[in-house]
This record gives sequence, structure tokens and C-alpha cells, in this order.
Amino acid sequence: MSYVTTCSLMESMYLLRHGNRVVKVQTECTWPYGHDECAFLFEGETAEADHDSYLRGAILPLPAYLPDLFSAITEALGKGGAT
Repeated sequence: MSYVTTCSLMESMYLLRHGNRVVKVQTECTWPYGHDECAFLFEGETAEADHDSYLRGAILPLPAYLPDLFSAITEALGKGGAT
């Protein structure tokens, strides 16, 4: 099992569509500006490889996948996956 954290909704949709699941929603201080952002922790057999694939410019998901992402986030929050 591998884990990856992202603040990107586009990457989150990509990770979700590749069989990973949201396990935690948290705030994360991002570099270089020091802003707190909403971050999503994903768990999956290929989460790290999917993250690398996304960063290499893999095909981007469609905005139509947003409802699936919001459902996954809501489910993680309902299970206490928030900090």
C-alpha cells in the first residue's frame, strides 16, 4: 500500500479515477508562500506511481469527475479522516 498527499483537485480526480481512495482531509502549509491549503491523503496499491504519472503529464481528468471526488471526500470526513 502506498500513500500520497496532494492539494490539487485535478490530481485528486486523477488519483481517484485510478483506484486510489481518500483516507484523510487535512490542511497543509505549502511552499514557497506558506499558505495553508486543503490537502487530501490518498491510499492505494499504485498511489505513488499514479502521482508520478500525473506529474509527467498524464491525461487530465474531466471536471465531470468532481462529484465522485466530493463524494469520496465526504466519505473520508464521515469516517473521521480530518485534521
